[in-house]
Amino acid sequence: MEPSYEWVTGVLKIIRNAFIKRRKPTKIWFGITRNCNSRCVHCNIWQEKHRSDELNSAEIFRIFSDPLFSDVDMVIVSGGEPTTRNDLADCLISIHNALPKALIQLSTNGLRPEYTLSVVKELLDTGAKINIGVSIDGLGEDHDAVRGHGSWKRLTELIDGLIELRDIYPNLSVTGGTVLSPHTTKNINKITMFYHLMGIDYLIQWMNQSLFYNNLELDVDRSEERKIVESLDELRFGMLKEKWLDWLDGKPIKFKCYALRDFLVIQSNGDVVPCLTYWTWCIGNLRYDPPLKVWESWLREKALITVKNCPGCLNSWGTYWSWESDEWPYIRYYLRHPVQLLRKWLMPW
Repeated sequence: MEPSYEWVTGVLKIIRNAFIKRRKPTKIWFGITRNCNSRCVHCNIWQEKHRSDELNSAEIFRIFSDPLFSDVDMVIVSGGEPTTRNDLADCLISIHNALPKALIQLSTNGLRPEYTLSVVKELLDTGAKINIGVSIDGLGEDHDAVRGHGSWKRLTELIDGLIELRDIYPNLSVTGGTVLSPHTTKNINKITMFYHLMGIDYLIQWMNQSLFYNNLELDVDRSEERKIVESLDELRFGMLKEKWLDWLDGKPIKFKCYALRDFLVIQSNGDVVPCLTYWTWCIGNLRYDPPLKVWESWLREKALITVKNCPGCLNSWGTYWSWESDEWPYIRYYLRHPVQLLRKWLMPW
């Protein structure tokens, strides 16, 4: 097996970040809608009233074309459920036209397979680089128990279609995402085996309780999670796994967060908030205010103080984006675990 040299790119990125101070965001999380057609047991977004003030495709293009976002290399398009928007293709093409070099990652529950595949193909034909993130919380009835009856059948239709498209379009990749919760712990091994059999990459994500998910009142039994976390592959989940175990042990999980510095969270109506934890703290609205005005506002400076003092979270993309923006977390981790660095060099990603 040939060694993987992708780690060299990572080292160069760390060196660059150590000496170059970024002044503009490089990542955007965009909640394109708050509406959702699923009934997940770990999330209550679906209980909220439908919003009618979502940014349209023209507004999205105008906002994302702003010079403030010229360094953005990745946009996560999430929700709610993005495929509830019947103008989704127009919105995604607007993002691509505004940021042609950025990877667009679309998250979906898979409940509208035919529609989703048509949107993805339309976007692929523009030459956009796309990653589709599909939510899998069990196999068959186990998945339906978490996300609603009939979800699994529709999801597998979508995955089969995406794999066919992936064989045709080199600019498409597929990633599975599983929420680690009391409802999924018993099925993690089956789920990961499914990912391997289907040939798709995957993430195991912590079940977050926050204002974003509208689930702060849920009573969550995490007694079974430790043994699952301990069994996760060090190569794939090393740093995040370490944080999970610290959290379960009641230890601090604070790290240097780059919210409102290297990454930005934009809600469906154009509101800018620090992150999913501080979901209701609006520092400006991009429908009405130029992005640079919001970026340089005193409200952002005030929010940055709160971000700095935040005790930390286990949101997967937020933690990874922060760690990628700062050289020290990875350096400290691999100094403590040199064998993992050797494995990354010897084994493909």
